[in-house]
Amino acid sequence: TSGDVTTVTVTQGGRQKSTLSVNEESLTFDHYGATKIVLVTSNEDWTFSSSDSWCKLEKSTKTDDVTILSITAGKNTTGKRRTATVTIVGSNSGEKVEIAIEQRAGMFDKNDFEKDEEL
Repeated sequence: TSGDVTTVTVTQGGRQKSTLSVNEESLTFDHYGATKIVLVTSNEDWTFSSSDSWCKLEKSTKTDDVTILSITAGKNTTGKRRTATVTIVGSNSGEKVEIAIEQRAGMFDKNDFEKDEEL
């Protein structure tokens, strides 16, 4: 009929540009250890890894394109500063983001070691 308006939505094929970013480029832990959170923003699936076993990772809650990645360092009893790298890679794009992790060396106290049993 005359005067009617029809809206047509046209969607053109093509790939959406992949995005992958984090809100922290580096994290520092004291020698006692802790868990810290990094927000990963991506419009594609991604994988993650740590270069050292003392640096534990856990992927959790996702809202829209933002996912929480928990990074945990246990107590550092080595007496030396230690470092690790967390690597996040986009599953489709191969885009890579790295987070530098450092844990400080601490002073030892008597509770860092078990007492020897007396004979």
